[in-house]
Amino acid sequence: MNYDTAIPANDLAGELTDEQALEAAYMPLISVAVSDQAKAMITALAKQLYPTGRKAASDKYHRALGAIISDLLRATKHNVGRYSYRQMSAGSFTGHYVGYRPCKAAMDHLRDAGLLEVHTGYKDPRNIHRKGMATRMRATSALYELVVSHGIEPAKWAEHFAVDRSVKAASPVVLKSSKVKKWGNVAVDGEAMHFDPTLPPVDAFIAEVNAFNAYMARQIIASPKIDDAELNAPFQRIFSQGDLPNYGWDRGGRLYILGGGYQQASKEDRFTITINGEPTADVDFSASHLTILHALHKVAFNPADAYTIDGLPRDLIKAWVTATLGHHQFHRRWPEEAKANLLKKRGIDTGLYPIKSVEKAVLDRHPLLNDWPNSEIRWGILQYLESCVIVECVSRLAMEYDVPVLPMHDSIIIPISKSDLAVKLMTTEFVHRLKAKPSVKTS
Repeated sequence: MNYDTAIPANDLAGELTDEQALEAAYMPLISVAVSDQAKAMITALAKQLYPTGRKAASDKYHRALGAIISDLLRATKHNVGRYSYRQMSAGSFTGHYVGYRPCKAAMDHLRDAGLLEVHTGYKDPRNIHRKGMATRMRATSALYELVVSHGIEPAKWAEHFAVDRSVKAASPVVLKSSKVKKWGNVAVDGEAMHFDPTLPPVDAFIAEVNAFNAYMARQIIASPKIDDAELNAPFQRIFSQGDLPNYGWDRGGRLYILGGGYQQASKEDRFTITINGEPTADVDFSASHLTILHALHKVAFNPADAYTIDGLPRDLIKAWVTATLGHHQFHRRWPEEAKANLLKKRGIDTGLYPIKSVEKAVLDRHPLLNDWPNSEIRWGILQYLESCVIVECVSRLAMEYDVPVLPMHDSIIIPISKSDLAVKLMTTEFVHRLKAKPSVKTS
């Protein structure tokens, strides 16, 4: 049975909480066994699992087993009970390092042997609020015992598995529909949409991403805090809102590392990244979307102090602006995610700052935002214009200047010695596209 095309016969979703499902780690399936212990384990496991009476397990089956077990162990780095997830439709494996058939076979065999707990993915057209879930899975205690029996400490999995740097992104460009679904109180990304990759401008986007991935695969990206698979996976450029009328590939468009990787790491951990042995700096735009919005309206704007308002924490103002520009109107209450992040990361209790009071202060500071609920400009356009600047800069740095760089969303991570060059290029490209001068800072 295809994991993602049917509703499970048993109510497996009832055993899996929303929190567990949402915290699951993506399985890029791009790692291989590199230590003698890991190679021996995969060989022995393939021999144990592969059905008797058939020819020996293929290299593709071995590759799938190694990639699956590596990702299962990686997911548990911070939480032993953490799940992993992967869409299991055949189409999601097209052109991938691990093929659909060997991957599904390996997962089925691991599950049947009691080594893998699987919560089958499904699509349910009867439930408009929760239309589906990609397959979730995690290693059982029996699999951990098997790993240990081969001399592998699960917590030190990175010593035994590594990313295959030759792996290409199966889908260098992805187009998603609008965010229309909800999972509890959390917005869920739109679904992937089909498109013709040979037509402009998509063919150019694909060529650009493939060239950048090929260049970055030749670099040495490392960190004592971030796993190899989170630093060295290929990138995709993901466009959004593809279901809008007369869509013109002008929404979203950011570069994402497969599985989220370092882009989801804390700033403190990102500061430990080295590129070809050199420490890195973060070069970013200040108040990027606010700057772009003012530029589109041809209104003068100083992004350097955009979040400075007397009597209010800067991070509070930034959170309000971010939440507002990602929404179609002014919020009536603080979004739960913003509340949690402000309290956890900045120690700011939004209960002390009523959102309408903050709204008034920001609108007084930035009058252009008064018309936001009626604006034809939305987050997808702002993100697209920002992404064009970032993508152009990272491509030029790599291809013209031979400078490796890791894209974030409104910033880039670059060797410290090249940070001045990054500031220059980012400023020049922003002015070229938007006819406005940005504030670019290095940290």
